[in-house]
Amino acid sequence: MVQTKHILPSEVMIIYERKQFIAKYCKGKRVLHLGCVDSGLTEERMKQGQLLHAQLAKVTKKLWVLDIDKKGIDLLKKYGFDNLVVHDLEKIDTLDIKEEFDVIVASEVLEHLSNPGLFLKGLYNKFPNCELIITVPNAYSWVAMQSMVNRIETVHEDHKYYFSYQTLKTLLESHGFKIKKWGVYTWIYNNTKFQKELSTLLKANPFWAEGLITIAETRNKNNLMLSATKEQTEKANKVKTNKSYSVISSNHKTKIAFWAGDLDNFHFINDYINYLQKQGYEIRKIKSQGLTQDAMFEILKWSDISWFEWANGPLVWASKFPKVCKIICRLHKYEAYTEEPRKIDWNKVDYLLFVSNSVKETFNKLHGLPKNPKILVIPNAINLERYNFTPKEKGFDLAWIGRFHPDKNLPLLLQCFIALLNLDNRYKLHLAGRIQNYPIYQYFEDFIKKYTLHDRIFYYGEVKDIFNWLIDKHYIVLTSIIEGHPVGVMEAMAMGLKPIIHRFAGYSEELFPPKYTFVTIEEFIKQVMSPDYNPSEYRNFIEQNYNQEKQFKIFNELIKV
Repeated sequence: MVQTKHILPSEVMIIYERKQFIAKYCKGKRVLHLGCVDSGLTEERMKQGQLLHAQLAKVTKKLWVLDIDKKGIDLLKKYGFDNLVVHDLEKIDTLDIKEEFDVIVASEVLEHLSNPGLFLKGLYNKFPNCELIITVPNAYSWVAMQSMVNRIETVHEDHKYYFSYQTLKTLLESHGFKIKKWGVYTWIYNNTKFQKELSTLLKANPFWAEGLITIAETRNKNNLMLSATKEQTEKANKVKTNKSYSVISSNHKTKIAFWAGDLDNFHFINDYINYLQKQGYEIRKIKSQGLTQDAMFEILKWSDISWFEWANGPLVWASKFPKVCKIICRLHKYEAYTEEPRKIDWNKVDYLLFVSNSVKETFNKLHGLPKNPKILVIPNAINLERYNFTPKEKGFDLAWIGRFHPDKNLPLLLQCFIALLNLDNRYKLHLAGRIQNYPIYQYFEDFIKKYTLHDRIFYYGEVKDIFNWLIDKHYIVLTSIIEGHPVGVMEAMAMGLKPIIHRFAGYSEELFPPKYTFVTIEEFIKQVMSPDYNPSEYRNFIEQNYNQEKQFKIFNELIKV
């Protein structure tokens, strides 16, 4: 099945001064500046102090230029710049330069080339130990979309390609580059009176910005390739014993490395890490962003067990090396809908854990279950000491926790709530979570304004202390169209809140009893207004089914070597 939907990264740099950012990043480094001539605008930019090359010349340790525009190069010479080379960027592998560089800058270049793939292939072969900064206009910027509404295409006459997050990512990775950081930049921000509105828009979804910026490196940086080298294989064989991974002797303190996906998100595994540290295990939390392949392999060899939360980037890379430790992967939900699982060599994985049977079934439909790892379904669990039970009477405050994202089905929540208010206007709705999709947030704001609900609906943004936020609430509402195993609902139930759960795709009675669920707006109202309200029952359900102590006992069996 071809993957057509791609999840945008949530951690993105928002850059308001593109040239200043690049100059700051290149400070004190050896830099090769590609396509630096602003054709027809070089002289004007120099006078205005806006020429990127001039800014780089002030801060870099060494600076070279490569550009096919001979007239532009000659003009730069007149301004006193040196190390200027006239050359076709699509023929870089024929370049006769012996210099070494730390950073290659290709800012607003890729979209002008006839063959950007050939350009990247040449860079990869010619400069294997460099970082690469690329900036390109964003095909899905709010400016471009606004123009399209008026049937106008806003594009430079010399541009030959459009780039989005996914197309640029695919292009770079298919030519051997590993992406370290993603960012977006805006040039309108400092030239508009609507700075507050634009800032809100970019925080909600950075990928509405006018341009994309990425910092990448060749995958053979430090002479490393994606697959393990002969030297690495020999080192790995020295580590091996009679098993496929190192055996822990009785006087050996077990070493466990925890990896937390592309975004280094340890949220769901932190409690277990803390527990193991108290038990005397030697633990390392690995932040994979910016980690070289050599460093990754050393960590794998150091560990007796490597535990990978999320089935994405770090595990993709780790599975390419010779097997030197036990590997455990816990897949949550979203990874099942991406192409990442197909890139993993599952023969190197010992255990594949799913948080629910529905996620397992989805994975099987989209990818097929791998034969090698032992597959277990281990539900999420709650730290009952952290989420203390709070006895309460039936009240009128509803809580909703989630991202402003299509999966969370915010329109259904609002439709249900307005119908409830029409019957009893004492109810209030409280929402916590970050804005990930700005149009949904706009819908939310317009809805409140249209129905004058400012004193009935309250939005708190992203709340870090959920326990204290939930203390005075009476219901926890889930309106998602799809879920894995919703931790927010379980946390609230542990505190005594009554769950009102939409029957999302993947719901089954093994997760929550049917009496806690609804399908229609009428069923939602019936659930909320029912006299059946038993906080002790909700707490007991979590204690009996999703107690963290039970989960840890299962985990402990998995980490026995």
